[in-house]
Amino acid sequence: MPASRSMTQRDRPPSSPRGRVALALLLALSATLSLACETPRPAPVVRDFASLGDARRVSAYEATRDVTVATATRSQSLTASEPQDTSLGCARIMRIAIEKARRTLRVTCSNGETRSFRVALGQLPVGLKRTQGDLRTPEGFYRVAAPPHSSRFHRFMLLDYPSLVDADRALVAKEINARTYLSIARAVARGETPPQNTALGGAVGIHGEGSDHRDRSRIEDWTYGCIALTDADMDFIADRISVGTPVSIEP
Repeated sequence: MPASRSMTQRDRPPSSPRGRVALALLLALSATLSLACETPRPAPVVRDFASLGDARRVSAYEATRDVTVATATRSQSLTASEPQDTSLGCARIMRIAIEKARRTLRVTCSNGETRSFRVALGQLPVGLKRTQGDLRTPEGFYRVAAPPHSSRFHRFMLLDYPSLVDADRALVAKEINARTYLSIARAVARGETPPQNTALGGAVGIHGEGSDHRDRSRIEDWTYGCIALTDADMDFIADRISVGTPVSIEP
């Protein structure tokens, strides 16, 4: 028999039906494994999270964030477009602006309402305050330095004069020395009341009239450099002010 047709016992296909079935299953499994190894798998998707559960949590967070941002934006838009409700009155004063030339003190309340009051100034009202006893009301930007308290001027509210701007000007003009300047600068940096006993003067504030100067603020400038107004007006301000409230004093 030719060699090409010779067949060993191992090469012969199984003659029994059970053997043929087993051989068929083996060949099918081999083909499946070969197909699985040769077919390239899709590359894994790179994500910023570790699992599908994380992905769902991130999606939920983003959806919540979008709703929150949209709601806040709408709320801000309504607040900006709708007129402010002043029916509750002035509960708290947010800032004070004083115009020396007009003799007016204007407050801005937390509800947006503004009110103006007639005031009296130092006996020499024109110009910057430069030294102690010059009878001038300072000009610049200050803050309420201490809670209002009772005084012979009914109630008194201290301002944080002198400011760093006042100290800069005085140092250049040689009205104070470097040591005094540093003491003022340190206090300003710490948010404390500046020294009140320097050559620039101190104890500048907003106060009432008291019994000795009743109704005087409506007709003349009578203070030593402070801002004065009637006792009733002072009560309105003192009851609604807090330490740190900004106060601007313009020429």
